[in-house]
Amino acid sequence: MNDSFEIVWSELAEDSYIQILNYLLDNQYSNAAIKLDLATEKLVSRLQNFSELCPPSSKIPQLRKCVVNEYISMIYRVSGNLIEIVAFIDNRSSHSF
Repeated sequence: MNDSFEIVWSELAEDSYIQILNYLLDNQYSNAAIKLDLATEKLVSRLQNFSELCPPSSKIPQLRKCVVNEYISMIYRVSGNLIEIVAFIDNRSSHSF
């Protein structure tokens, strides 16, 4: 097992993350946006050393689902020494993950 994993973001992950941050900023929730960004950075940093940090998704077991905060989760997959962040989702929404 490798000590460190390479992290890459899919286009969907980048788009969904930016969309969430923009929503928070547009609606005067700058503190929430900052907290989300810090929590995401911390989580991604931890994933570099612990690829199985979060449990498999109940809907798609090949993917893993991390709860970033009570509203947002991050979906990722592990392939060899690569971790691909697939998407960010609103936990209150209907989603395929």
